This record gives sequence, structure tokens and C-alpha cells, in this order.
Amino acid sequence: MHPRLVARAVGAVIGAGGAAMLVPMLYSLLTGDGNVMAFALPASGALLFGTATFFFARVQRSPYDSGRDVYLIVVLGWLGVATVGCVPFVLSGLLGPSDAFFESMAGFTTTGGSVIATPEDVASTLLLWRSITQWAGGIGIVLLFVAVAPLVGFGTTQLYSAEAADPVPERLTARIQDTAKILATVYVALTFGGIVALSLAGMGAFDAVNHALTTVSTGGFSTRSDSIAAFDSTTVDLFVAAGMLLSGANFALYFQAARGHLGRALGNAELIVYLALVSFGTFVTAAALYYGGVPRRSRCGTACSRA
Repeated sequence: MHPRLVARAVGAVIGAGGAAMLVPMLYSLLTGDGNVMAFALPASGALLFGTATFFFARVQRSPYDSGRDVYLIVVLGWLGVATVGCVPFVLSGLLGPSDAFFESMAGFTTTGGSVIATPEDVASTLLLWRSITQWAGGIGIVLLFVAVAPLVGFGTTQLYSAEAADPVPERLTARIQDTAKILATVYVALTFGGIVALSLAGMGAFDAVNHALTTVSTGGFSTRSDSIAAFDSTTVDLFVAAGMLLSGANFALYFQAARGHLGRALGNAELIVYLALVSFGTFVTAAALYYGGVPRRSRCGTACSRA
């Protein structure tokens, strides 16, 4: 095992998490909601830690990285960034330490669990940060990291394989870093497409950005207690459903289609099974709701049931 290598890699991941906090910090400055320091302090700490480990944990480049190094980087990377990510929730006074850690981990792992019953009562900057954690987790903190891994001083094929959530039929490029960049580009393109689509569907800019971030990650965080049902729009429902369908597919297939291999991408066995399962699940759920009736909820939403 190589502790210095692990420390440098994890430091880079945590530093990236700190850099991401600068977005809601700047938004807090613009809106004046009083949460600037709730983001500035953990962002500064994470960036300082990342910079320190990057420069002081130097390692000689090795052609071989043990499996223990790779998986330790993945585990510590997730734990570290989730720990740093929970600090704004605590410093703002919104959540206690345990609930804040749960919220942060649920975001970065895109599980969608939440201890926040009424998002409408939460500051917009905290909602934005919550959505950003889910967006970052959707592409994978470590997967994003492999694009710059040569700076850390080790190869990334094993790290990429350990972190990638979806099987890639083949390496898209000769260099694994270039492959990671391509997948990240597809992810960002789907995100911007979602923002535009939801804006055209009638969502406000803030809601469109947040829901696009959590749609492309297929995580489900929302700015409303009733989620997208609060917008009472069939167009919004369809755009979100389409966004999740597109984002759930293997991103490597989009690259193949862009390279002119549309037939090969559409004929991919994984894609066919994926669409078949989604279609079957949609049909069964729609039939159950149609014949069994849709349960009615009070207009106050999920908060009433938890009160």
C-alpha cells in the first residue's frame, strides 16, 4: 500500500468538493441570504487541505497501483467529500451533524433520501448546494477526478473501473483520461439540455437549474415538497421523465452515435434491455394507477404526513 499516493488522491477529491462550494457561496453573495460563511469556511478548509496534500504528499510515478490503493481512494474519497459537504448544512443551522451527514451522503451517492421535509422553508443557496452534490455524485466524484489524475502521479485505469457505475462496452479512447472527459462532456450536455427544456416548460430559472441537476443524476432531489407535481405541468413531467431516461443510458453509446455509429449504438444489447425494462415498468405502473386509482394527497404535501 502507498499512503502518500492515497492521501494525495483523496486530497484532490476533497479539494474539488471545496471548489464546488464556491458556486453556492457566490450565489449567496448575490442573494444576500446570510449563508456566505457557511460555504466560505468549509470551501477554504477543503481547498487548503487539498492543496497541502497535493504538494506535500508527492509520490514517484509508479506503473502499478495495488487494488488496495485504488479501493481505499474510492472509499475515502466518498467519505471525505460527504463529510466536507455536510458542513454548510450544520453552519447554517439547518441540520444537526448526523442529519447533515446523511443529507450530504444521500446527495453524493444519488440515493435521493432526505431528512428535509419542506424544501420551501430552506434557503435557496442550501437547496442549490444539495442539488450540486447530487449532480457531482451522478457522474462520480472519482470519475471526474481521473480526468486530472496524471497530476496526482498515478495511472487511473483501475480507479476508473472501480468507480464507474455503468459498464462501458469498450474503452472509447486510447487514454482513460480522455474517455473520462468524453463521458463528463456528455453529462454536462445533458444537464444544459435539461435546463433549457425545463425553462421552456415554464419553470423559473432557479427551479430549472436545480431540477436539471438532479434529473441528469437520476437522484430526485427537488426544491418543492411535492417535487415536480408541485408544478402541475404535463410538459414538465414529460421533460423530466425523458431526461431521466436519457441520463440512465450508457453514455458511451452517445459517443458512438456522435461518431456516426448510430446503428451500432441503437443495436447495443444493454440499451435494448434497458429500454425494455423501463417500458415494462412504465406499463405496469400506469396500469396499476389507472385501474387502482391515484391516491389523493392534501395540498400541503409530504410535510403534513410527517407532522
